[in-house]
Amino acid sequence: MPKYKEIVKKPMDLGLMREKCKKMVYQSAKAFLEDMNQIVENARAFNSSPDVQWVVQHAELLQEVAIEQTTHKSDEITAAEEAIAQQKSEMKVPSQARKRKREKRVRHRPRALAGRTATGHERNRKPDTMARRERRMTGLRLKASCSR
Repeated sequence: MPKYKEIVKKPMDLGLMREKCKKMVYQSAKAFLEDMNQIVENARAFNSSPDVQWVVQHAELLQEVAIEQTTHKSDEITAAEEAIAQQKSEMKVPSQARKRKREKRVRHRPRALAGRTATGHERNRKPDTMARRERRMTGLRLKASCSR
């Protein structure tokens, strides 16, 4: 008997579709129905012998129900698709100028303060005092993590 992966080049099943639904991967009814159609195509390809033709029939029934339900709920689906499209268009990517400004700010920070924001008081401290303070804070963090 041939193996499934040798015959079916693009696997799809109801479990994968369920995961896609939970993760909100489907952004249109068309994408959902394409996966449902893939299940039917895979069932036809793998279950070609007459004794397992019932598998293909069940896949076709599922596809019919999916088409029927998406047609029945087309108004709700269209509204959801439009909301998704609107959310995508509203998502803003930081401009290049703001990115450069942020990078510049981080680049010019003194090494002793790298990775954290310095208050005015810390900027006026001598570097060796800041290093001692950093060692003391590291020791306190270690003690706190050991006591948990």
